[in-house]
Amino acid sequence: MRRQRLKRGLKSLQGKLPGWLQPEDQNETSGYHTSESQKQILVINTRYDETTINELWNIAYEKLRAEDGALIEEYEKKLLGNMAAGLGSMSNANMRDRMQTILEYQMNDVNANTWKLKFRSSEVEVRDLVQPILGAVSLVNEYITDAVAVSSYASLAWAGISLFLPLFLNPSTQMASLAQGLEFVSTLIAQSRMREELYLRRYGLKTQADHSLQQSHHEYKNGLERLYRQILKFQARAYCSFTDSSASRFCFDIMKKNDWDQLVSGIREQETMFAKLSKTWRDIQYDNECLAADNRHRETLNLWFTIGANVASLERAIQEAQKQESRIDLLEWLCNIDHTALYNSARQSHIDGTGEWLIHGKEIFKAWEKSIARQSFLWLHGKAGSGKSVLSSSVIKHLQDQHKGNATNVLAYFYFSFSDSQKQTVDGMISSLIRQISARRPNMPQAVQSLCEYKNGGGRPDTETLIEALISSMQGFSAVYIIVDALDECPMINDERKKLLKSLRNILEAAPDSLHMFCTSRKEVDIDEVIRPLLLEPWGDEVDLSNQTEALNDDIAQYIDSILADANYKTWPKSVKEEARRVLMEKADGM
Repeated sequence: MRRQRLKRGLKSLQGKLPGWLQPEDQNETSGYHTSESQKQILVINTRYDETTINELWNIAYEKLRAEDGALIEEYEKKLLGNMAAGLGSMSNANMRDRMQTILEYQMNDVNANTWKLKFRSSEVEVRDLVQPILGAVSLVNEYITDAVAVSSYASLAWAGISLFLPLFLNPSTQMASLAQGLEFVSTLIAQSRMREELYLRRYGLKTQADHSLQQSHHEYKNGLERLYRQILKFQARAYCSFTDSSASRFCFDIMKKNDWDQLVSGIREQETMFAKLSKTWRDIQYDNECLAADNRHRETLNLWFTIGANVASLERAIQEAQKQESRIDLLEWLCNIDHTALYNSARQSHIDGTGEWLIHGKEIFKAWEKSIARQSFLWLHGKAGSGKSVLSSSVIKHLQDQHKGNATNVLAYFYFSFSDSQKQTVDGMISSLIRQISARRPNMPQAVQSLCEYKNGGGRPDTETLIEALISSMQGFSAVYIIVDALDECPMINDERKKLLKSLRNILEAAPDSLHMFCTSRKEVDIDEVIRPLLLEPWGDEVDLSNQTEALNDDIAQYIDSILADANYKTWPKSVKEEARRVLMEKADGM
């Protein structure tokens, strides 16, 4: 029954699809006229019963050669000519092996430079351009990994995709539609493997002995080959247009004039026709495999945005950037505040084992640190002397240890101080954060580079300009951690603290989802009035030290014990130490 339904479905489609080739024995009676190239194609078509399905990419390529020999000749000439310097001689290799070599060569370069997609993109470009291109990169890499175990003619198609990927590594909004087209074509190539595996799983080599189904299998392979041929034609024409010596090399504006969208639409049309043909071949297992493959693909993209791609190449780019004198000069001019001094002082006051209740025991802190889908904000507040600065130093040390060696994450911090006038201004804080974050970037964002105008003109940027530069410096990182300690030590004179609170709110509103901000202060009225609304957001939360008496007392006890264990108190009797400990704990009051 299933066989009959399959044959009827294929028979009903035969001849109805545009460009569908009729069996050879029908040509004479129908008066169908064929050119020499079409006759060559028909000769190949009649051999499907002797062809395995995983050879269709090769057949499609050879049919395209017969159909448009000039195009393929130009394509191969430009392809092998442009790659010759990097690949050496491939004269003795067949076309499949050549394409596999080109594919691996191209993808080595692409994978080493994918960091540019994150660090040279805006939020809009990440959504509209970067994700489609990363989708294509992911699919190509998956094929290369699997191709080690499976010899496949699909390298003929994947090599064509790899040729275009370097063109997208310097994003621009004009390229978004082109990127989506490239991802679509890459997805079709990836699906070809599942279609071939479905066919082999269901029929294997049995079809040669089953003459009743040979015509049906012939038409299925014919339809799939036509789709492959359209994909290869798109790649050849597009690549030849890109490398046209009469035009700007690799110019997407030229490509638009040569109808990239029209080429892609030709593939869409052929894919639609094949979908009609192949729906009778589908089964639940195939549908589940497609869904699972799509889920794996999305997980790969999410992982890329979370931890980054090719971290080693990113680290090398950062190291090279850090050597640039113009960059060093700009960042030193921007801020010469030593942001580490108060942190180091707080670490000297820290006793091992204290503060663990916050970092490892509080779910609020874990949620703040690990948030991926959205930004996070945590406000730790308590009375003077309750250990806020020491706790913030523990947070900084924890983040340094957790993300050491991960170039896709960045940490910046700033301590306000009553005793240091340099550490009492909002512009000083923002400038320090810009310097710390920019120093960890592989490139300098335009908004940061623009600060050179102030440097060269002998002036200083205003707060709004600094905030814009700070937001720009965050782009591209998987996680940005900013710690601001002692907001209450920013003076109220000249409305500086009011300016600080407004700036923090503006930063949170404009920052990417990768920002995790941690602030400490006393719970003063003006600070609470501004921060309280932020805590109502899904990404806002607080730690009130007045509710952490037990945890603070444990920290205080450990601190007292460490002091009494010092050599200076070695001569004190045990009873005296115990009494001193008891009195100090009673008087401590969480301080």
